[in-house]
Amino acid sequence: MEELKKDLKALEREEELDKKKLEPLIEELNINLAELKNYELNEMIELPLLDDIISLNDLYELIESVEPEDYDSQKLEEIYNLEKNLSFNYDSLLEDSADGRNIDGLLKVYEDELASLRQKLLSMPTSSTVESELDEVKKKLDQLAKEHKEHLKELRKLTGEFEKVKKLRYDTFMKSFESIREKLGAVYKKITGRDSAQAFLLTVNPEEPYLDEIKFKFVPPNKQNRGPVEPSGGEKTLAALSLLFSIHG
Repeated sequence: MEELKKDLKALEREEELDKKKLEPLIEELNINLAELKNYELNEMIELPLLDDIISLNDLYELIESVEPEDYDSQKLEEIYNLEKNLSFNYDSLLEDSADGRNIDGLLKVYEDELASLRQKLLSMPTSSTVESELDEVKKKLDQLAKEHKEHLKELRKLTGEFEKVKKLRYDTFMKSFESIREKLGAVYKKITGRDSAQAFLLTVNPEEPYLDEIKFKFVPPNKQNRGPVEPSGGEKTLAALSLLFSIHG
């Protein structure tokens, strides 16, 4: 899933780079058209069209209204198609302007530049290709998310069953452990014949006591106040018998 997310981010970055590549081309087109418009206005030259598809002023306004986020939108495609189909009526223009500049030559320069821009735009990857790849990645992500959800559901089920077994194991063990521990003290006192004798069991792991050792401690009679003293062999034997009788008793 992480790999697919990385692929998705890479495609998104590629789409963003495509938009950034378009920005200077569109900016160049805007500058050229603006220069042509200014020259037309300054020299009082009207550029007639063969077809009345759209006026030049309307086309200028439409181009100026395009925002960067619209570069791959329907509006940009509409401008491109309108500009592509423009046809000027050169026959009605004067051969030269007031300052001697050749209008036909000027228009030819701009038309060549626009044709070059068109070629650059056509050679760039289309957003539809990127969108198609993104759709495929998103479908894979959706499928993986669905499988992940199913696995989580199964994991929760197995975890619940495991916890039930774990609790049953703990309860069964502690029931036996508590029974032995309760008997042990009384049996040891009875075997030694002294109420001062003590014997008890301790768990090392309170959460899962069956996984660790169980400590067996005893204090022989009349040795409670002598500090840590190594019990004799006979005392160890009596303590062991007490534990054995408690387990089987």
